[in-house]
Amino acid sequence: MKIETVIFDWDGTMAMTLHLWLAGWKHELKNHDTELPDEHIVQDFFYEHHKTQLKYPYIDMDKSAISVRDHVESGLENLMLYDHAEQAVLAVKSRDIQTALVTSSSRPLVEKGLNIHALTDQFASILAGDDGFGHKPSPIPFNETIKRLDANPETTLVIGDSSADINAARNANCQSCLFMAPENAVFQNAAYLSSLKPDFTIQSLNQLIDLT
Repeated sequence: MKIETVIFDWDGTMAMTLHLWLAGWKHELKNHDTELPDEHIVQDFFYEHHKTQLKYPYIDMDKSAISVRDHVESGLENLMLYDHAEQAVLAVKSRDIQTALVTSSSRPLVEKGLNIHALTDQFASILAGDDGFGHKPSPIPFNETIKRLDANPETTLVIGDSSADINAARNANCQSCLFMAPENAVFQNAAYLSSLKPDFTIQSLNQLIDLT
């Protein structure tokens, strides 16, 4: 079925912010005389928050989270996009396909990143994690986006790098595209993500145009 709307994820799909968060945690952990492999930091500080304080009782997680966020925000000035990110959005729009953004990041962080790369005006709708519509894998932010754009879920493609993106797309009755960039290997469990059976999988954003 022809794609008429594409909803992009931000972190790990358009922008390499996950790498900023990883660098932020590595910097913070050094302040606590702790060095861990990248994959351990990702597992313990990105995905298993409910276990983190128990595993690292000597770290005040509330204070550390603020320090890491400050580190990320200061690094946004040098934020890199994935290869072909901007071109992919423009190419999709050139085909008269609507583009939107749904992210779990806070609006101040995502807006700063978007503004640095002059991308804000490229999306007809932007929903951030603190806008009051919940977080993926809930379909609510996608349902709201579809409502705003008067779009059809069946002709809407959601592209993201995580299980939350794929499951949210399914929950909203949209098509899904898993973004598996080589740079994201430390953040992704390829076997698990593939088991979710996304409708499409791409390794580079320049492949997106072939789906639309």
